[in-house]
Amino acid sequence: MFKPVTSSLRFSDRVAQTALLFCALVVAGVSPSSLFAQASNAAGTIQGTVTDPSGAAVPSAKVTISEPSTGLQKVFTTSGSGYYSAGSLAPGQYKIQVDAPGFAGSDEVVTVQIGVVSNGDLKLGVGSSTTQIEVEADEVSVDTTQTQIAGVLSREQIANLPVNGRNFLDLAQLQPGVQIQDGTNFDPTKNGFSSISFGGRFGRTARILLDGLDISDENVGTTTQNISEDAIQEFEVAQSNLDISTSITSSGSVNVISRSGSNRIHGDGFYNFRDKRAGGANFPGGQDNYLQRNNVGGGFGGAFVPDKAFYFMSAERFIQHLDAPVNLSGTPFPQLSGSYTAPYSEMELLGRTDFNLPYGAHAFVRGAYHNNKDVGGFGGGNNYSPYLNENNTPNVGGGVDFVTGNFSHSFRVGYFKFFNHITDATTVTENPLFNTTPGVSLQIGAFSSGANYLAPQATAQSNKQFRYDGTWTKGRHTLRYGAGINHLLGGGFASFYGIQPYVPLDYSSYDPTNSPFAGGAANPANYIVNPSPAATVGVYLGNGQGYNTEKSLFGYPGGGQEDWRFTAYVGDQWKLTPRLNVNYGLRYIRDTGRNDSDLPAIPSLDAIAPGLGNKVRQPNQNFGPQAGISWDATGKGKTIVRAGAGIYYENNVWNNVLFDRPVRLSQGLFFGLATLCPNTTVPLPGGGTITSIDGVPLSSICGSPIGLYSQQLGDLEKAYQAAVTAAGPQANGNYINSALAVGPAVNGDQLFLPQYRTPRSYQMNIGVQQEIVKNVVVSVDYLRNTAQNFLLGIDENHAGDVSNFNPTAAAAAVATTVAACGAADASSAILACPGLHPATATTPVGGAVLGDFAANGLDSISTSNGGAPAANFAFAGKNTTYGQMSFLTPSGRSSYNALAVTVNGQAHHPVPGVISANLTASYTYSHFNGTGSNAMVGTGLSASGGDQDFGANALSYNNPNKYYGPNSLDRHQQFSIGLDAEVWKGLRIDTIAHLYSSLPLTLSLPTQGAGDIFISDLDGDGTVGDVVPGSNIGSFMRGVTPHNINNLITNYNNAYSGKLTPAGNALVNANVGISAANLTSLGAVAQSLPLAPANQLGNDILRVWDVGVGYSFKVGEGLSIQPSVHAFNVLNAANFDAPGPLGSVREDGVLNGQPGSANNTTAASQEPFRLGLGTGVFALGAPRQLEFGLKATF
Repeated sequence: MFKPVTSSLRFSDRVAQTALLFCALVVAGVSPSSLFAQASNAAGTIQGTVTDPSGAAVPSAKVTISEPSTGLQKVFTTSGSGYYSAGSLAPGQYKIQVDAPGFAGSDEVVTVQIGVVSNGDLKLGVGSSTTQIEVEADEVSVDTTQTQIAGVLSREQIANLPVNGRNFLDLAQLQPGVQIQDGTNFDPTKNGFSSISFGGRFGRTARILLDGLDISDENVGTTTQNISEDAIQEFEVAQSNLDISTSITSSGSVNVISRSGSNRIHGDGFYNFRDKRAGGANFPGGQDNYLQRNNVGGGFGGAFVPDKAFYFMSAERFIQHLDAPVNLSGTPFPQLSGSYTAPYSEMELLGRTDFNLPYGAHAFVRGAYHNNKDVGGFGGGNNYSPYLNENNTPNVGGGVDFVTGNFSHSFRVGYFKFFNHITDATTVTENPLFNTTPGVSLQIGAFSSGANYLAPQATAQSNKQFRYDGTWTKGRHTLRYGAGINHLLGGGFASFYGIQPYVPLDYSSYDPTNSPFAGGAANPANYIVNPSPAATVGVYLGNGQGYNTEKSLFGYPGGGQEDWRFTAYVGDQWKLTPRLNVNYGLRYIRDTGRNDSDLPAIPSLDAIAPGLGNKVRQPNQNFGPQAGISWDATGKGKTIVRAGAGIYYENNVWNNVLFDRPVRLSQGLFFGLATLCPNTTVPLPGGGTITSIDGVPLSSICGSPIGLYSQQLGDLEKAYQAAVTAAGPQANGNYINSALAVGPAVNGDQLFLPQYRTPRSYQMNIGVQQEIVKNVVVSVDYLRNTAQNFLLGIDENHAGDVSNFNPTAAAAAVATTVAACGAADASSAILACPGLHPATATTPVGGAVLGDFAANGLDSISTSNGGAPAANFAFAGKNTTYGQMSFLTPSGRSSYNALAVTVNGQAHHPVPGVISANLTASYTYSHFNGTGSNAMVGTGLSASGGDQDFGANALSYNNPNKYYGPNSLDRHQQFSIGLDAEVWKGLRIDTIAHLYSSLPLTLSLPTQGAGDIFISDLDGDGTVGDVVPGSNIGSFMRGVTPHNINNLITNYNNAYSGKLTPAGNALVNANVGISAANLTSLGAVAQSLPLAPANQLGNDILRVWDVGVGYSFKVGEGLSIQPSVHAFNVLNAANFDAPGPLGSVREDGVLNGQPGSANNTTAASQEPFRLGLGTGVFALGAPRQLEFGLKATF
């Protein structure tokens, strides 16, 4: 039961003191005078000062704030300095009425937006209190209070601007520096989702909230559900000096507020239809495939009880039929180009009830549900190996907001459960038209067939969350305080390679002398099973298990994860003078279950380096101070100078934890794998090996065409899986004290460094907001975000490092190879090796090759021994008892610097012929630099694609920050504009356009597999495929361009081509039986890079222009019908080079001279690599599509 505001001071004191004490226990040592406040990221607010005609403060004035459409009313009393603060308010139009004895009353209508402090300053006139003065407020105005860099997208913009696919995050691109990404960039479970990138980073850790409650995916990032545009009232996009109540993120946040009912019944229904045959352009490569989409939905709301109880509900449905194009032109398999059926469906539901309670209190309950199903591949690829991805997310939440005296209180509570399933799309993968090698999952360059290697999977997450936000207005201070707790559970499994063994080959894997099947190089069955430049292993066998933890959750016996996230903050907004606001405060965040700190130490690892065996540190002191000022330069509320700075912590997604925990547990039945080729036996848990299958020696499979033994490989995996199941959980093959190795070359796992630190960033911004004319505001801001402690993978045993060279093992490897050849010495073996390469009826005796020496130990264990320990290898680790030992270390760093310009405006009759217009435009000039790699480098399970939030691997193990440059989604220039205008009664024109400069690319040396440390490890640290000397991360399209890349290549060839690497020099200097001339004959020297053609292309800019036209017909008093047509990418601009990769990448940074590389990509071969449709309804930059719509509004 609520008591009247005017008689509840003692109650309010108790509420406030309890809340303050709760926060103070966490944020110790912070006095009430040194605090910070802004609008809550779950709502907006109104703050202002009431003054008399001379400008003096009017204390004890009665301020009544009402929302006419629902009858909500709140009453406040100004402080001794005339100041008041309205606490949490839902977005909408509010009327402010001020009454004070001896003064004429004053009314003003103010627009409240999410996360924004609306200016409620009012000046009273002299006269009777019965006299009212009406004040017209601006629809768009400067923010005189806050220092957060954020933008708000209104209901009108959401409803009217053309959004391709109606994805609720798409409009965020109108804000400076923001890019949208297809969820397939992050993880196979995110097909059909999108996320947004802030500041050049991948959008993995952007924090996404619905009605103040977190809906972010804690497993791999982005959102757990899509929300219908029809269900959204407005949303805020924030990216610098974030609100003090924001949960854990150092990049940015999206805060969505759902629609609610009002006293008037209102709503809409719509139907959108597109068919490629009706104005759509052909797909990449000129393919004219079938595409049809039906999109129907709507929403309506009203009042159960006028002024008391309200309802709103919405529903939206997508049905899409697509013959997904598979374009293999430019590959050896052009005849296999075609398509497969790839349906997509989606359902988005939301219902909400709101209640106006006594004494100005407001409460709501909201339920939502999301489901989608998508058939496709990860990253837009896996052409004839697609999978079915299905997501289900029920979500319920609610809250209550009320005021007691000078205190306001906001409570939120919510629960959701996200469930994802990935299964093999058998109608495609088992079709003999596409699959000529049944039994295996085969990939040869751009071609793939058979079961998808990512299936089956299941991913689950549930959130049980509660948060409290409060404010206390005292004098010129608005004290803010709050706390929240979120009990997060995760679970599921991922049985990679679980259905069929995965065989990754390359176009170079074809041998015309060993091609038994018809078709030659055009038949995938003829390609040889062996390691290739694309992979150091020929066959991956999944063990049939998919769990990575021992915890049972969501009905599964393993795979569970748990986290208790606790947040607290306290801050103050101090109106130091009528023109100067000072904000400062402190926030605290604690996460559990993010780095396996609950597990015991492993002292044996200290043998590699002191401290590596310690227990992983649990971060418990993540305090983030922040401060800012906002100065009204003229005192008229038209020109604001603002500046802010703070420390923000970043989330470590659960997916990173999954690759640490199974390595630390001695028992358990976890995901694991075995490899074949170069290995010729398969070790079994508990001892024993498989040496043959179906009577075929495994050694016969390596070096043979895949078509000969695909069925036997399928049987081999089944036998291996049966042995793993029979052994049970008693022996965990991944346990570090048993495997003695961990890393990308071993099993894809990586350990957390015991000295773990939570990633964090230092943010600052300074800028100006100026109202240039009524309802048009321009913002110019400088933003800086410097990040540190991001995870970089480093082999702490430094396998393959030249400093660990073992000359005795090297000499033995040479001698063993020479003896196997039946030769006298290395020179003779290289000329003729009858023991290993005997003559055949058609070929003479072959000479020993580099791979022969490498297989006997003349190589790094990471390349030729699967990362496992081997004392007989010349380049093992510094402790030969162990193999590759990869740890995720908090050594990554990055920086983002940007000049951001934003224009927001609303106008009535701005120019002749235009009745009204709503404009948002932004321009960003920025640089994002970091360690790791960029968005187009890296493939496979452990690749990060330049994603600093996903455990990238360092490019130099000896100096992790040696390479630092343009990274990830760095685009130096971005321009976006959204315009919605009524140009004639009922006729509307709406448009969105984006123009982005190109992404960077890292140029690297080609690799070939065995013996790569003698070819492409130029600094001797054990990593291969080094960055090309003379360049850096992201150099291509920055310092290096298509016009001068040959200068870089020529300089490299002159300085390095044909010369020994540090590993090669170590062999020669140690006199182990192999000479510099021998190494040159074997190709074990740095190779020459081909020059780029004269017409070499660079990475492309992104240009998209979407435009729509609609006309509203009035039908009676309250109904309008609007037919419309929208053209997305109306000019059909050809776009290339999306991040990810998303589909086929036109240009790769590996300078191997092959078509599609940065030294051999021309316009003649680029068309197949044009951007096409993404997953779900994602289509940014895709060929033109037309959509026809019909909408009824009432």
